[in-house]
Parts: sequence; structure tokens; C-alpha cells
Amino acid sequence: MDKISWKYALGLDLDDEGFDPSVLSEFRTRVVAHSLEQRVLDLLLDALKVEGLVGAGGKQRTDSTRVIGAVRDVNRLELAGESVRAALEAIAVAAPDWLPTVIDIADWGRRYGARVDTWRLPTSKTKRAELVAAYGTDAVALLRAVYDTGAPPWLRELPAVDVLRRVLVQNYVITTNAAGREVVRAREADTDGLPPGRTRLSSPYDLDVRWAAGRAKGEGVAWNGYKVHITETCDHPTRHRPAGTQPAGTQPGSDRTSSSEWRPRMRPCRTRR
Repeated sequence: MDKISWKYALGLDLDDEGFDPSVLSEFRTRVVAHSLEQRVLDLLLDALKVEGLVGAGGKQRTDSTRVIGAVRDVNRLELAGESVRAALEAIAVAAPDWLPTVIDIADWGRRYGARVDTWRLPTSKTKRAELVAAYGTDAVALLRAVYDTGAPPWLRELPAVDVLRRVLVQNYVITTNAAGREVVRAREADTDGLPPGRTRLSSPYDLDVRWAAGRAKGEGVAWNGYKVHITETCDHPTRHRPAGTQPAGTQPGSDRTSSSEWRPRMRPCRTRR
């Protein structure tokens, strides 16, 4: 579960992991098998009626707004390198004695000692391509070491390790060249395909942010963050002016009146996220 709106509706904390992907499909199957999908909607409507948020004949409008994530905007090169660095830091804290047995600390320290940032990366396309391959190769090597039978099994449960695994799957492919050697290379959108933006990670430190695009005032807008859906419920006026009538104390064509007899009484819109 990665939608803030659902966590809000269910009263869950923002850091609640929700359904595990491996059991979500089973949950949906049980709901359909027992015809409970309509029951869920009925219960939701009943709860909204009790709170006075919806009523018979009322109107609602739903819209979404952009919320920018509190993370750096990174490209795929930075994402790959920073994901490796984040996993290294987590493992260094959790298993400081094990890490030097599987990697060259000095060599990796030169690549991942500082934050991976575009300002520090080479500008040459050739060197950047080499760096992309190096990040992917390092990610594969580190993950294989973590998932090796001789490694502490609890290392696989570190969130940063799982993030690295997902970034690797989403951005790299492992192939074999003509000489039979393994090659780790970046995915190409045209030939290999990339996951859709709604599932592709855009930061190793906030797994909910996504790159999205939309339109605002006729112009294209892109942002890295969330979409918050807002629903407003507005009551109709309790009294309506009969067609073709003019209340006492007003001039023709005027909406002013000295009496509240014909003044529509509106309760303010209630906004729910």
C-alpha cells in the first residue's frame, strides 16, 4: 500500500507497510469470492453519513493536488549510485565485521564515500556510461554477497538492501556477451522497456515519491512527489427563490435584500483528504 490517501482513510501511520504484495492478491480473491466489494462501499457510505459528510441529493467534487517530495531530484545514474551507497552504509552499521570480507573497502570507498551527485560526476558521455555499468556491477556483487548462504540471513531484511534490489531490477538487465561473460547494463526504454512511472522508484530514501506530469494553467508540469486527492462535499441551499419572483425590499435585477427570507442558506464545503 503506497497511497497516502488510503492510509489516511484507514487510519494508518504514514510508515505503515500495509499489505505485503505476496498476500494482496489473495485478499482480493477472497473479497471477490464472497461478493464483498459492494459491502465495503456500503460500509464506507454509512460511515460518511453518520459523520454528516454526505447526504441524499448532495453534490461532491474530487480533485487532486501536487505535493513535492522532500527529496533530491536525481536522474537514473544518481539513483543507481546513491542506492548502492545507501545499502553500503546500512550494512556497514549492521554488520561492520562482515562487510570487509566481501568487498574492497578502499576501492568502494572512493566511489561511494561521498554522496552521489551530478556535480561530482564526469561530464563525458563515455565516462558516465562506464559509471552506469560500474554502479550496476557493484549492485549485483553486493546483493549476491548478501543473499549468499554464508551471509547473515537478516541482512536481506534491511530496507536499504531491498531498495537496491528494486532499483537494480527496474533499471538494469543482466546479459551474456559473445564471449560468454556476464554483462550488467542499464535498461534502454526502447529495447528493454522500463517500469511505468507509478511503480518506478525515484529516490532510495522515500519509496512513495514518483515522477509525475500534468497540466496547470495550460502548461505542462512535472514534479517528483505525490498526488493528494481531495474531496469536497457541499450542501444545496435550504431555500430557493421561486422562478420569476422578486423578494420584497429589492430592486429589479438586484440580489440585495433587507430580509433573509429568500436568502439561500449554505453550509460551508467540507474538505476531506
